[in-house]
Amino acid sequence: MATEPVNVEDFMANGGIAATTRMILEVAKQVGISTDFAAIEVEKEGLDIDGRARKDTLLKCEDTIREVIADLMEKPTPIVNPIKDEKFCGSHLTLYPSTYTGIFLYYVCKGLYEDFGIWFKTPPVSLKQKKQSNKLQKSYNDGGRVITNKAAKELRKMADMNTYMPDITAGKMTMDDAITKMKAAVEEMQKLMDLGIELPTTATGKVRYFKEEVEAREDKDKEDNRYEIFKQGKLEIKIPRVQEEMRFKVLNHKKYKTDVYNIKSSGNPLHHPELLKIEDETGSLSAKDILLKCEMAQKEINEVDSKAAIINCHVVKYKKSGTGRQRFICFDCQSKEKGQFLVYSDEMNMVACVEKE
Repeated sequence: MATEPVNVEDFMANGGIAATTRMILEVAKQVGISTDFAAIEVEKEGLDIDGRARKDTLLKCEDTIREVIADLMEKPTPIVNPIKDEKFCGSHLTLYPSTYTGIFLYYVCKGLYEDFGIWFKTPPVSLKQKKQSNKLQKSYNDGGRVITNKAAKELRKMADMNTYMPDITAGKMTMDDAITKMKAAVEEMQKLMDLGIELPTTATGKVRYFKEEVEAREDKDKEDNRYEIFKQGKLEIKIPRVQEEMRFKVLNHKKYKTDVYNIKSSGNPLHHPELLKIEDETGSLSAKDILLKCEMAQKEINEVDSKAAIINCHVVKYKKSGTGRQRFICFDCQSKEKGQFLVYSDEMNMVACVEKE
């Protein structure tokens, strides 16, 4: 008696095997049995997701799903059947993301790629792989004093050939020895500069732990002129881009904690438990998330342009005598009608706006 041809999907389902589209197609090809699955052609162009606002997901109301994902997050878990194609925005991962949103987005992006051929030019924030920190990086991240002003000036001196010329002329040092010492100093300087540290160039200069003009950009990797308005308003950025790793900067960073404390004595919005919860669960915050907890700043922004985009949130100092240690939460905004403007506030009794001249 003739038998019905075996269908690979039925075969795998009956065997209790959870199979991906790619696995089904490969098995069908090797064994020579039928399949209803079809190969999907990948789109020629990827979608650009940079600069788009983060939205809430349904994970907030699906408790059972959240519980299952929480189990995956407990310890590093290798990805099952990873996709190696570089166009897939999760191809660089070997372990599942450590946040609810990260795991959720991994499978959403995987489904879009496998079933529709849709891919993205860059990974979503929740799928970006964090860089491994060395000892110097860790000290810098913790807010420790990586290098003193005195040591930084000495390091610059050691990288200058003129420092060694008297000893070379006197025969106390060879040219090769001088070059070796210079090379070591330059390499050390490069390590510090890779962290974003600027070494002093004058006798009275001080070490700067980040470049304000870079941190003020909409995208740190792309040059723009957003820092100009900070100089115009006499505002010094003390904690850059608070929305990025807020819990770490606000609660754990040794250097930044003092600046956060000096915003106001109590009820600081940067300590708001809802903001910390969003970051813990999704792996990221937006400047708009922080603004929603700052009533005075939000009211001022709405008066200027309620539709303005919130580019970044910084903690700033007003560079004017008499302001002491006072710090403010500052929102860098972009209006279609009025262009860039800043709103900064202590969220207690003071709020101000700076518009471009």
